[in-house]
Amino acid sequence: MADWLQYLPSVLILGLVVASFLSLQRRHLSPRVWYWLIGWTLMFLHFLVLILGGDATPHLKTFLEMDTLQLAAVAFLVSVLDRSPLFRVLEAGFAGAVSGYSALLAWDVSSRWPYVVCLGTFFLAGPAWAVLRHRLRRPTPVVVLAVALFGVGMIHGVIGGHLEAGYYGLLLAMYAVTGLLFARRYPRASLGVVNTCGGFGAWAAVCGIRIAVPGWVRGFAWAGVWDVPQFIVAFSMLLVLLEEESHAAQAAKSQLQRFAEVTSNLLSGVEVKPYCKQIAQIIAEATTFSRAIILLAGEDQCLSLAGQAGLDEAEEQRVRQGLNRFTVGWAEGLCRRGRLLGGGATLLDSRELEPYALVRSARQYAPNAHWQTGSEVAVPLRTPGGSFIGLIVLDDPRDPEQVKATEMAKIEMLAADIAVAVDNAALHRQLVMTEKLAGIGQLIRGVAHELNNPLTAVLGYAELLTDRPADPELRRGLDVIFREGKRMRSILGNLLRFAQPEAFERRNLDVLSLLQELLRQKKLEVQARGIELSAKLASALPLVAADEAQMKQVLLNVLNNALDAVENAAEKRVTVMARAEDHCIILSVLDTGPGFSDPSRIFDPFFTTKSPGKGVGLGLSICYGIVKQHGGTISARNVHPNGACVTIELPAARLARIGAGEAAEKAPGNPGGLPADVRLE
Repeated sequence: MADWLQYLPSVLILGLVVASFLSLQRRHLSPRVWYWLIGWTLMFLHFLVLILGGDATPHLKTFLEMDTLQLAAVAFLVSVLDRSPLFRVLEAGFAGAVSGYSALLAWDVSSRWPYVVCLGTFFLAGPAWAVLRHRLRRPTPVVVLAVALFGVGMIHGVIGGHLEAGYYGLLLAMYAVTGLLFARRYPRASLGVVNTCGGFGAWAAVCGIRIAVPGWVRGFAWAGVWDVPQFIVAFSMLLVLLEEESHAAQAAKSQLQRFAEVTSNLLSGVEVKPYCKQIAQIIAEATTFSRAIILLAGEDQCLSLAGQAGLDEAEEQRVRQGLNRFTVGWAEGLCRRGRLLGGGATLLDSRELEPYALVRSARQYAPNAHWQTGSEVAVPLRTPGGSFIGLIVLDDPRDPEQVKATEMAKIEMLAADIAVAVDNAALHRQLVMTEKLAGIGQLIRGVAHELNNPLTAVLGYAELLTDRPADPELRRGLDVIFREGKRMRSILGNLLRFAQPEAFERRNLDVLSLLQELLRQKKLEVQARGIELSAKLASALPLVAADEAQMKQVLLNVLNNALDAVENAAEKRVTVMARAEDHCIILSVLDTGPGFSDPSRIFDPFFTTKSPGKGVGLGLSICYGIVKQHGGTISARNVHPNGACVTIELPAARLARIGAGEAAEKAPGNPGGLPADVRLE
């Protein structure tokens, strides 16, 4: 009865501890907390056996008393060890060694060598594993050597007949090492960490007293005082978990503030690309991923590196060079592979990434269900309309167990904000351009009408004077006046067409046939000027509702500008691309010329990059007005490392499509399709 009352407080306290860990474990889905729960459950069973084990055979009761205590110590020890491919083997070795030693003591085995084998397995396997596990890092040789020497001492004592000393030596080693590794796992001087490490130290000291002064602990007046260290450890571990929750809440609050700042900037209509490096750094700092790459699609449907975090200069350069061979279609297809983690993020393993790997991470991971060495996470960037505009690539998680839907949710929200910001920025640019051109158009209409009247008089009098006999020198001057006056009238006509576009007749137009016709017309010019002209045209394109003459004027103007741009370039190449996407036709003309000096002004009237006398800067302005009249958009940008790209997007008239071959056959005088000198890819 006295023993029953002596151990009852320990059973009640440990029952409360187990219940508390069971409750907290649901919020801390970590193997470490699982091991703590197992350890304290075994400690609870240890005292329960002391109270209720009277009906068991003496040998079995003794074995259960000792084995539950030692297995609890093993659970605490392995909870703070690093995971590795050999971790399960080490765990099984520790558990087998201590259980075997307890069984040998419980059944009074007299031979010393089975005890020596158990001690050797524990004290030699542990240090050997530590050296192998940390061979690429700086090991802790003092601790490893101390444990090995202590094990040799315990083996020597067992050979000398001190069998019980070996049992407590195992406990002493496990508690002492657990306290040291716990301090390494939680490198902070908080109350919970300090008390836990101190509690393990006191627990180890109690085992040392049992070794040094056998029987003295049992003879102490109040034997329950020796259980105080384990209660200190139990409640301190609970405090550590609460501290972890507090730190996690503070970190989450800080993350939300940083994400909110970025989101606020993105949704204010700013250009996204300058913010991408900052966004990548926030992802690398505020999430479990230490490497983040943001790739954005250009008008040429190629990806470019907009921002990165965690890569050195050499790796960043390799990414930029490697992206030249990847397109938006490849990236969108890549995001459909792998295992879905959340609303859109996918986990890709090394086999799927092998043909596309840009920078192979050197970090190695132990086998687990959440992450494999060489894996990556792809988070697609899609506009509210569903268009794919890029992706975020994530790598090197600090904690692979955090690679799950809850961690990806905030990154996916940020990806959605980036996509909305890209879409809003494009709409904002179009709105600014529309307002700018509307104001310029109103000004041009007034000025053109005011200039037309005096210009008509000048041309009329010049024509009258040229009909009269005059000095040849004077006649040449009149011819110049008349010719330049007609040129001025042509310019004013272009201005009026830009400011007040003419009415046009819409009909279903096959843009594919129109492009092929223009390429055939440019055949002789391309050959004479030594320019490489290539076409990347989809096999089928929707029809568009457009005026054929005006659309031909737009395409011819853009193509002529590209051919003029490469006139003095080292590499003379112009590429025409056409594809269908979301019931729209997207036409792009790329050149390898010097590019635009200011892409934001390229559609402004009178802005030109040509030399004097070769253009007044109205061509692209007129193209802009025609495309807008047709409900489309036109944009221009520079491409890396040199060149320019003009992209036209037109809405499809209906879902009917005409194949490239069929359209080519309908073109007069071209049974074979495109001319031989134009390369169709």
